[in-house]
Amino acid sequence: MFIQEWTKGFEKKYKFVERLGGAGDKGRDVVAYITDPNAPAPEWDNYQCKHYKTPVQPSHMWSDFGKLCYYCWKKDYSPPKIYRIVAPLEVSPSFKELLKDPAAIREGLKLNWGSHCERGGITTKADVPLDGDLASYVESFDFSIIGYVPIVDILEQHAKTPFWDIRFKELPPQRPPVTLPPQLPSSLETRYLQQLLEAYSDHEKTALNTVEEIKVFQNHFRHYERSREDFYKAESLYRFTKDFVALGSFEEFKKQILDGVIDICDGDFDSALDRLKATTQEAARLPPCPGHLGNLATIGDKKGSCHHLANEDKLIWKK
Repeated sequence: MFIQEWTKGFEKKYKFVERLGGAGDKGRDVVAYITDPNAPAPEWDNYQCKHYKTPVQPSHMWSDFGKLCYYCWKKDYSPPKIYRIVAPLEVSPSFKELLKDPAAIREGLKLNWGSHCERGGITTKADVPLDGDLASYVESFDFSIIGYVPIVDILEQHAKTPFWDIRFKELPPQRPPVTLPPQLPSSLETRYLQQLLEAYSDHEKTALNTVEEIKVFQNHFRHYERSREDFYKAESLYRFTKDFVALGSFEEFKKQILDGVIDICDGDFDSALDRLKATTQEAARLPPCPGHLGNLATIGDKKGSCHHLANEDKLIWKK
């Protein structure tokens, strides 16, 4: 399962990943499809998972290499683009050297075919002698596709997946720089900005329908710019959770913020702007929320989430 999760860290390289390991897998543990898996000859990568008390030795792999050649020869599947050994203790130094020499892998497989592949190593249904067309196929097979993956690379890739935070909560992935708001508001911001203008209008007892009109009131304009920055801080957090944290984390975070501020928002205030500011100040004071984002969320994220909630009409400033 861990390796299947790991393949999600390849930045959309794979269209589909499935775990097959077990009886009848024909020498395939985790199959990662680069192209449509339903195509006649899809491009795919194979990750062969090995769990031993020692680094993987050549003797651990001869039957797997035999299965690879045999089932490709039978056309049960096409040869993978790459064939990678994945193991907690990686592979032995001597095996690393062998993997650098495709011709040596071929000769080693031929030498060990009788003891590791022919009788039960590939299939229990029949003996598989290395002769005839199969022998010719092995002679022409491209063994350069075979290699191994260092554990450090696996961990680096896994850290880019939504599963990292679930497995390794003590070491959450690092957030990228916060996205700054564009100069002109996007369609993403329509409702909460409308609510801001309503709040400024209510406070000044006059209609303020555009940004140009609120520039007359410098304190309101500064608040407007800070609010947009906070909105995009929370938006950056949302986009970060989509790729690196458990699904639904941002929605749960917003719900925690809403639960923490709703009584303040429903209170009595002299103006909608007073209500807005009291609500966002309360959000900023909230302790770390339970869940995956508790230690990741900043004060700006908390205040910005109030604007996200206002964007959804879950918080209303002008009653």
